[in-house]
Amino acid sequence: MKRDLSRLTSVEYDVLIVGGGIYGLFTAWDAALRGLKVGLVEKRDFGHATSFNSLRVIHGGLRYLQHGHVRRMRQSICERTTFMRIAPHVVHPLPFLFPTYGYGMRGQNIFALALLINDMIGFDRNQLDDPQKHLPAGTCVSTDECLRLAPGISDEGLTGGAICYDAQLSSSERLIMSIAQSGAYAGVDLCNYVEVTGGIWDQGELKGVEAKDILTSEKLDIRSKLIINTAGPWVNQVLRHVQRSASSSMTSFTKAFNVLISRQLVPQYAIGVYSKKQYTDAKALINKGTRLFIITPWREYSLIGTAHLPIQGEPKDRDVTDKEIHDFLSEINDAYPIAALTPEDIAWTYWGYLPSPEANGDAVQLAKDYQICDHEKREGTKGLISVVGVKLTESRYVAEKTVDLVLQKLGKLHQKSKTSLTPVFGGDIPHLSSYIKGETQQYSDQKCAAAVSSLIGRYGSKYQQVLSLLPEDVLQPNVDLQEHLLKAEVRYGIQEESAQRLSDVIFRRMDWNQPDGFLQERLESCASVMSQEMGWNDKKRDEELMDVQSTFRAKLMKSC
Repeated sequence: MKRDLSRLTSVEYDVLIVGGGIYGLFTAWDAALRGLKVGLVEKRDFGHATSFNSLRVIHGGLRYLQHGHVRRMRQSICERTTFMRIAPHVVHPLPFLFPTYGYGMRGQNIFALALLINDMIGFDRNQLDDPQKHLPAGTCVSTDECLRLAPGISDEGLTGGAICYDAQLSSSERLIMSIAQSGAYAGVDLCNYVEVTGGIWDQGELKGVEAKDILTSEKLDIRSKLIINTAGPWVNQVLRHVQRSASSSMTSFTKAFNVLISRQLVPQYAIGVYSKKQYTDAKALINKGTRLFIITPWREYSLIGTAHLPIQGEPKDRDVTDKEIHDFLSEINDAYPIAALTPEDIAWTYWGYLPSPEANGDAVQLAKDYQICDHEKREGTKGLISVVGVKLTESRYVAEKTVDLVLQKLGKLHQKSKTSLTPVFGGDIPHLSSYIKGETQQYSDQKCAAAVSSLIGRYGSKYQQVLSLLPEDVLQPNVDLQEHLLKAEVRYGIQEESAQRLSDVIFRRMDWNQPDGFLQERLESCASVMSQEMGWNDKKRDEELMDVQSTFRAKLMKSC
C-alpha cells in the first residue's frame, strides 16, 4: 500500500471516497472488488478518529429488541458472523453477563424471553467451520452464580443474571489496516494526509475535488465520476467544501468516549451495570429508565463505555476534559461501587463523535439509523453521495448498500458484493487455533513461539511479511526478540502500510496504545528506525517524538 499522489492526479476514478475510517475503507474495498476504479483520500491517518476509538464490540443487536427492530437485529447477527469469517485473527467471541433485578423490565423472565428470541433470530450463527467462532445459546443463571461471575454488583433485588454472546475486536487498529490493505490489493489508490478543500465542477456536475497534501501543502486536483463522502464527524465540513454552501449539513453530533482501565475488573465476562441517573430513550418501545454501561475485559485491562455528551457547534479535534472523565467515573462507581475508580486508574481514553439528531440538556439522543444520501435527489447536486454510519458492526453492510447505489448511478450492471465472503488481508485462516499451533510448533523456544502467536493475532496469515524484515537467526533461543520485532513492525508500517508519522506507527500500526510498560527508550528506538526509513533530520525526528510523548503524557512520565 503506497501513497502515490501523482497517480491521484493523473487518472479519472469511477469513485473517489473522502474519508478513511472503517466505512470509507469498506466502501473502497467493496467498489474495487466489483470492478470500479477507486481512489480514497483521508485528511489525517486511516481510522484515526471514531473507528479507532470504539468499545471494540461487534454486537448482535440484542438491545434492538427494546425498539422492536427485529430486522436490524437479524442484520447485526449476520454481520457479526461475517466479521468473524473475514477477520478471524482479530474478531473473537465474548460472553456478556447482564444482572437481572425484580420482575419488571430488568427481570429474569424478560431477559429469558429476549435470549430466546435472540437465539431464534440467530439460528444460523454457528455456520462457520471454526469451532472457536461458535456462540453458545443464551442462558439465565442463579443469583449466586451471577455474584460469582461478577463480584461486587448490586445484590439489592438481584434475581440472577442473563448470559449472551457477542464478539470483540482484539485490535481495531489491525482490523482497520487489514481492510485498507484489502482495498489496496484490490486496486484502490489510498492516500492519507490529503484534505479536500473544494469541488471541481463542470456544467453543473461535480466532477472531482480540489485537495491539499497536508504534509507538503501541495495542491491537488482529483477527478472522479462520483464522490462518496464518508468523512464521519466531518461529513458536513466536506459537504460545505465541495458544494460551497454554508447551509450544507447531514446531521449533528455528540461526543462519545470510553475509558481503558489499567486493571481487569471482571475476568472472562463483559458485564452490564445500570447507571443511577435517569435516562429516557424517546424512540424506545420499552424504556428501562437508566443507561446501561458495559465493562469488558480487554487483554489484562478493562474497557468501560460509553459516555455520551452534547457538544456545541461542529466537531473539532479536541480531547475529553478532566471534568467529563471525573463525572463519568463517578457514574460508573455509583453503578458498580467495587470498581472504586480514580483518574489514576485510567490508562487511555478513547473518544470520538457519533451522529445525534437531537440533544436535550444532558439527555443525549443518538441516531438510530445510518444514512446514505444521494445529493442529486436531495438538492440536485449531481455526482455526490454522503454516508453517515452509526455502528461499527454495520460498516461493511452499509458499504455494500452504498456501492449498490453507485453501480446504479454509474449505469453499470449490478454485481453482488463480495466482501461478506472475502477474507480481509491476513484473514484467510479457516481454523485459527489450528493455524497458530501449526505455525508455532516449529519453534522450540517458548518466547519465539509466543512472539509468533502474538504476530498472528495482529497480522493474521500475513505475519510472515513482518518476520521477513527481521535479521537472520533472530528467532533463536537466548536472543532478545522484543527489540528486533519492534523495529520490524515499524519498518513494515512504513514500507507496506503507508505510515507517514511516528504517531501513525505507534497508535495505528503496532497496536501499542495500551499501558504495556511502554518505555521512553522503546519510543526512541521506533523514532530512530522511522527517521532512517523516512530520511528525517534530527529536528524532524524530535518533533515527531514530542508529538507522541504529548499523547502518552502521564503514562510516559510514570515509565521514565
